[in-house]
Amino acid sequence: MPREIIFNGYADISWALQGIYVMAMEEGDIEKARWIVGKQKSRAHLLEMGLYMEVSPEWDLAVTNKDKDKMLDILSEGYMV
Repeated sequence: MPREIIFNGYADISWALQGIYVMAMEEGDIEKARWIVGKQKSRAHLLEMGLYMEVSPEWDLAVTNKDKDKMLDILSEGYMV
């Protein structure tokens, strides 16, 4: 039961943070988007959701911003393989 509550809470928080992230990107507020990505990464790490869940928001931001250096950093760490 506690695992189900945590998983459901994780999904709800993910949905909310993703919405804030999308709004920040639409407004061109990259700093706010980066802040949200940091929160998503921390939350995934805290709840042990796995490396992919930790890195995927960062990957999305790097791809959206066409930040090749950040994409290469993520790939060199082996997270997205």
